[in-house]
Amino acid sequence: MLDIFTNTYQARALVSNAPGIDNFRNKIKQNVTRMQEYYASNVRSVPSAHPFVQALKHSGVYTYDAVDLQNNAIVRSPYISKNFQFTTEFNPGSFLKHKVYSFTDNMIYTSTNYVRPYQAVSNWSSLRPLKAMWLDQDHLDMSVPNANLQIQDGLAAVHLDIPLMALMYKGFKEDPKFKAMVLGEDQFVATFVLPSILESQADITMISALIAVYDGDYRYMSRVNSNYYLPSYSAEFEKIARFVLERISDTRMQYKDMLQNIPCVYASSALEALTLPDFIPTTQVDWAMLATRMKVINFLLDVGGPGGRRANQGFITKLKVFARQVRAAKVPYLNMSDNMAAFYDISLSKYLKL
Repeated sequence: MLDIFTNTYQARALVSNAPGIDNFRNKIKQNVTRMQEYYASNVRSVPSAHPFVQALKHSGVYTYDAVDLQNNAIVRSPYISKNFQFTTEFNPGSFLKHKVYSFTDNMIYTSTNYVRPYQAVSNWSSLRPLKAMWLDQDHLDMSVPNANLQIQDGLAAVHLDIPLMALMYKGFKEDPKFKAMVLGEDQFVATFVLPSILESQADITMISALIAVYDGDYRYMSRVNSNYYLPSYSAEFEKIARFVLERISDTRMQYKDMLQNIPCVYASSALEALTLPDFIPTTQVDWAMLATRMKVINFLLDVGGPGGRRANQGFITKLKVFARQVRAAKVPYLNMSDNMAAFYDISLSKYLKL
């Protein structure tokens, strides 16, 4: 059923560009660039117990050749993930143990995409080992992940490529421009790894905020919630969101086509931004991947209305089957907060009644 979020797809329906979307994208991209430059020039650190710091410390020896480092990190990655309760195809993980964002539930999914190690080390600053998978966010805010704010109810899900992060750190350590900077793993994570998520976070935040506009929960933010002043462009975004919602509401449009009509900043559309990392569909990971897409699925079922559900009977049939499989596999509700478990259970019940 999750193939809607795993396969590339070209829309058959007409894609309507929202007025002002190109100008809005440029403004958000400028925000992201400024934020990344600010963090790169202002060294700070995260606690040594931070999950990414621990993963980096255990991923390899940085005096190794790049190929040896990558191979070593690939071998170690599943053991690191299991030890620190990250979610993988073979380990259910925990939504409660680690805090990356200030939400009650934080999922860290790990998998590896092979890259050319020498090229990766040479171009370390362009690597993106950390990507946003989902954020339950009712406003537009592109700030760097921070778990030290007041905890809010909701889910934050990220994808971490541990071997890629190891290669990034090796490249940094060998870069002549930074050799004078003696940074440990805790400072490197704060200065370069966390800001690397901002591109994918911008896309996911737009989708989550659009759903908040639809639900009537959207909050205006006059500025990005960060020490470095950046405007949030909340009013401009709401105009774009309402144009998109009018386009896709109560229509006999395929759900993939609806996602293709939701614009993002870096991804071509929400369909591309919501593409899940490659994974083997095991019972250990199916429930977790579904959790990262439940808000979107519920939104599609509601915004399309009866006509949308009639046009997507194939998807809905697969959704019902998948919901039965997940429930039969005994979803590990103990790995979630009470509110997340309740939302998950209510959503499964909703799918089974379609």
